[in-house]
Amino acid sequence: IYDFLGDTEQDVNLSVYEFTERLYLDTAHSYYSDYDVEGKYNPVPLAQQTITPANGTTYEIMIEDQDFIDKFLAVQSDTNIFYSDSIFKDYFNGFYITAEPLSSSGTMARVQLSSVQSRLTMKYANDSTDVDSTAERDFAFAHFTIDQYSSQKINMFEHDYTGTELGDIIDDEQASTPYVYVQGMSGVNTRFSFANLQDWIDQNPLIINSATLVFDVVPEEESRILYDDLPYRLMIGSILDDDDYEPIYDYYVLLSNDPTQLASRFGGYKKAESKGLFSDTTYTYRFNMGLHFQNMLDGNKLENDFILQIDDGMINPKYSKLWSNLPANERRIRLEIVYLKL
Repeated sequence: IYDFLGDTEQDVNLSVYEFTERLYLDTAHSYYSDYDVEGKYNPVPLAQQTITPANGTTYEIMIEDQDFIDKFLAVQSDTNIFYSDSIFKDYFNGFYITAEPLSSSGTMARVQLSSVQSRLTMKYANDSTDVDSTAERDFAFAHFTIDQYSSQKINMFEHDYTGTELGDIIDDEQASTPYVYVQGMSGVNTRFSFANLQDWIDQNPLIINSATLVFDVVPEEESRILYDDLPYRLMIGSILDDDDYEPIYDYYVLLSNDPTQLASRFGGYKKAESKGLFSDTTYTYRFNMGLHFQNMLDGNKLENDFILQIDDGMINPKYSKLWSNLPANERRIRLEIVYLKL
């Protein structure tokens, strides 16, 4: 366990099943968090164990299911199965692991499957006269790692927003709400466009010096999200006509020239702002998008359809509550442009 969020004292029940369909690690196969596992695993668990997630702790789950053990004993004479990665994966497709909390308070734990400690270990002894005649068997171990170079992994998430304020507005384009939300691990994203942007562009020949898109964070006393628990960085991209995702042009340019591969000047980081000693500190997320909007002016990029997400949402469970563009809001989504009119 690498990290967790939620009730740190809550027990979690882990169930391990044998997966029955081959997953491929190549460019021809793509898997997403809404992957349907129905009918693709043996519903009888190989092992179950209750743990209390603790950061930096490794848990061993013993599989004593005889049918599973016999699966490998039955082919012990065929060494190709164990020495060929591809043949082995055809014979044994992997595991399906589920986690169920034992209370309603909720928790998420991050498992480092790429760690060398995350593996299938087989403990065995050679069936020979020499071994059988000794007082104690000399056991050997075979390790099958789950690293990023040879093993395909899929994270699957389910979010139930029933009874929440988000549940009343999600996927409703006509909803009028003072808030917008972003959440990692296949949670909610915010999709938006600028209604009159093209009209403004058509009426004003100009050169953009800078364009900053600003999202203000709802104060923690109203959002019930501590500032320290906010995601460190958000990311924004364009939605194309075929619903494909494309990074903002500024991000792409900065990333291609950044050896750190962060494109930090693009922004999106949580930033504290204060108007003075006697004013409360507020937080914003700011994106520098001058190149993108200049390309819209020049007719090179016509997409006016954006999506706001957690930067590392595949592994980050955090979420944020932001002010929307509702006119009644004291603070709202805004695009700050500095330009030269031609």
